[in-house]
Amino acid sequence: MSAALRAIPLLLLPALVVHVTDALSPMVAGLVIVTLFVVATVALEGLEPTSLILGAAAGVCASTGMGAATAIGLSLVFATRSSRARSLGSALLLSGFGCFVSAAAVTLVVRFSHAPTLPRWTALAMASLMLLGPLVWIVDDRIAVSLRRSARAVGGVSRRALLRGLALRRREQPLLPRASRRQLESAWRSFARLGEAAADNDKLGAQLALHARALTNAHRAAMDVSAYRAGIGESGFTIDGDLCAEASALREVTQAAMTQAAM
Repeated sequence: MSAALRAIPLLLLPALVVHVTDALSPMVAGLVIVTLFVVATVALEGLEPTSLILGAAAGVCASTGMGAATAIGLSLVFATRSSRARSLGSALLLSGFGCFVSAAAVTLVVRFSHAPTLPRWTALAMASLMLLGPLVWIVDDRIAVSLRRSARAVGGVSRRALLRGLALRRREQPLLPRASRRQLESAWRSFARLGEAAADNDKLGAQLALHARALTNAHRAAMDVSAYRAGIGESGFTIDGDLCAEASALREVTQAAMTQAAM
């Protein structure tokens, strides 16, 4: 799912919460609001235990109907994103920005809550746009976070390979057909799991280095596929198929290496 589609539940959240609060009884409205916050958080961060817990906590805060509690609830929606920031300073700034945006959005909605229809809906639209602000902040995805944590736990060849993979992961990813994208993402996940296993097994350093080089080559091939498809359409089909095969082979080799290291 693209970032734009994941942001839709968050974009609709202010209007939906106001409508639910006005149309339903307090108990039913509270349950619906909690559900809406869970859906918005899961849409942004994926179906993870942390997303469910934070979404539910955010919904409970918002369901109280108090402005300050609602602002706290909205800021919790961005908590997981803050944890994926690329440095501690960036995480603190993003957390502060998320709190500021949440408070400003709630203040705007409350201020115009009894205004005529047009100003009220204009305020809701502006509040929704405010909430998109923290999503513009550049953060790592889950694979990059895993590589970064694994690199802190190892040294030598393993650390260099993981940092090389992290730098590659942070680059702009090429646009690929769905099948190629899935194969390449699967290879990345295998690399991340190998990095996690390297913390307990120093024999995996050489394999990590080979995997990092292979991913670099695969990334270059993916860029070529993207360029071919953009320039000459389906003529990139053969290269695309080769990339799928290479990514699949890379994943299988990594899994075999992890199995052998565990024996």
